[in-house]
Amino acid sequence: MEIKCTTLYSLELFKKFNRFHMVKNKARVALLAILEIAVLLILVVFCLTNAEPAYIAIYGFIAVMIPVMYIIAPQIAAKKSKNLLGIETEFTFTDDVIVASSKGENIVSSGEMKYELFYKVYETSDAFYLYQTKMQAFPILKQNVEENRIDDLRNLLINKMGKRYKGK
Repeated sequence: MEIKCTTLYSLELFKKFNRFHMVKNKARVALLAILEIAVLLILVVFCLTNAEPAYIAIYGFIAVMIPVMYIIAPQIAAKKSKNLLGIETEFTFTDDVIVASSKGENIVSSGEMKYELFYKVYETSDAFYLYQTKMQAFPILKQNVEENRIDDLRNLLINKMGKRYKGK
């Protein structure tokens, strides 16, 4: 069995991946939410007790920056990947390996990767993210998977990855 998919690396794709990467860890999201609530409560207490304006300003800034980082951090990370922009990678999923063939302005390469080499695979409503490490992944957009093969790809990844597959 072979399932093909092509990914064109763009700034939007990197932003989308980095946003997903920031929130895939539910414990981290919960911790940030608790931190945001704590900062807001401290800010309210400072305002009600007529605290030093510098403290109010500092906690106000922190309260604003926590959610803003969700917008800014993916953009910064995406811009750091500018050398990958415009590279097109064709993935061929087989029963034994994933074959990746990349071509771009400064690159032409291909290679085979065994499923065992992957750390985890996450599925969202519109993509699969094949993590090589905790920080790096291949984004596979479902819209680019060959016609009517998304279920086949999902089943293949579930079978090959086992507990390392995280569904939507």
